[in-house]
Amino acid sequence: SIKEIRFTATVGEAGIDEFLAGEEPPDEKIRKVRVTFGEGNLVKIAAERETLGVGVPFTATGPLRLVSPTRMELDPTRLVVVGIPLEGVPLRFLKDRFESSIDLASLPVAATLTDVRTIRGKLLLSGSLNPAPFLQHSLDTRQ
Repeated sequence: SIKEIRFTATVGEAGIDEFLAGEEPPDEKIRKVRVTFGEGNLVKIAAERETLGVGVPFTATGPLRLVSPTRMELDPTRLVVVGIPLEGVPLRFLKDRFESSIDLASLPVAATLTDVRTIRGKLLLSGSLNPAPFLQHSLDTRQ
């Protein structure tokens, strides 16, 4: 019998950058999006908002936290933003897109996050999977 399935997933900055590339909110131009993972659960999202044809740089830096068994977020109470208003459309858009890049609710099996942390250049996710679908699949293939 399988009582528990545990996992650890490592996500690199390039993978998140690729996920965020090319997406923009309506009526906004965002370019040069880069995500940096630092020590101590710190995430930095840097980009340029195009205004009158000129790229105006902005950054958002903050710690990650688990908000549910399937989602993480950049802690809005500790987020530091430089370059655009805190409630700016580009910031909300990139924050939401970043957070949706790791949403276990969309997986075909029940998964639960137990830990999310960063080290230089990497996002580390730990959790567990419900073993029932794997056991059922094994039984189905035997019949």
